[in-house]
Amino acid sequence: MRRVFKRLRTFHTVLLIMLLLVCNAPLMAAAADTEGAGSYYIDDELGLFEGEDMTGLYAVMEELCGYGNVLLLTAELKAGETDSYCDREYVERFGYTEGVVFLIDMGDRMLWFKGMEDTDKVITDSVCNTIMDNVYTYASEGDYVKVSEKAFEQALTVLKGNRIAQPLKYISNFFFAVTIAFIICFQILRKSVKTEETNPLDVFGHIVSSVTAAGIAKKLIDTKKRYIPPSSSSSSSSSGGSSYRSSGGGSRSSGGSSHHSSGGGHRF
Repeated sequence: MRRVFKRLRTFHTVLLIMLLLVCNAPLMAAAADTEGAGSYYIDDELGLFEGEDMTGLYAVMEELCGYGNVLLLTAELKAGETDSYCDREYVERFGYTEGVVFLIDMGDRMLWFKGMEDTDKVITDSVCNTIMDNVYTYASEGDYVKVSEKAFEQALTVLKGNRIAQPLKYISNFFFAVTIAFIICFQILRKSVKTEETNPLDVFGHIVSSVTAAGIAKKLIDTKKRYIPPSSSSSSSSSGGSSYRSSGGGSRSSGGSSHHSSGGGHRF
């Protein structure tokens, strides 16, 4: 029994190493390399922003223009239309240029974020999903200005080369690390139990207490303008004014040029 418990001490070490490896990996590796300023455009087809203070939202969108164009949309779409709708609306206004898009889809109750063209090298599918995971609660509470502001703030943080909180990823990685540690520990125990007579309940109890003691809790910190009001007619284009979890994106050719983007979202 003493030899078994001695070998069980390695479980602590294995679990801690796995947790450190998977929970502390950075979300992104490099900042975006930009060549010029863009512009931002808001098409509030549903009137979600009417009468709201949008000072903070305008400020963060303007700062994001240093990394490309910025498009904010509200619409009522059918299931599965979010990604293609964002592509179409962005290209209509800015062409095949670098930038980001954020859509609030009230039809499918979906938030959708995209990195366009080379922006998708930094604003990847994983980053888009993480941003939406971090901000969807604001939309659930009906604060559509705040959810837009926070989404663009997090995108700006990533584009600057910094990290953002990723709570769901931490949780899934934690359970993955515990599973791997259990498998490794089980192999050690199997060899030990073959040579010694050990009470299985004692061994299991020690493993459970080890997992409890090794649990690590992370404190997560959330880490010219042109406004188009709702109208009875379809939304108009601009020449570049001043003013269920999933991922998407892909590439296609148009007129000899290749279009590519990233995307991810969250229901609210």
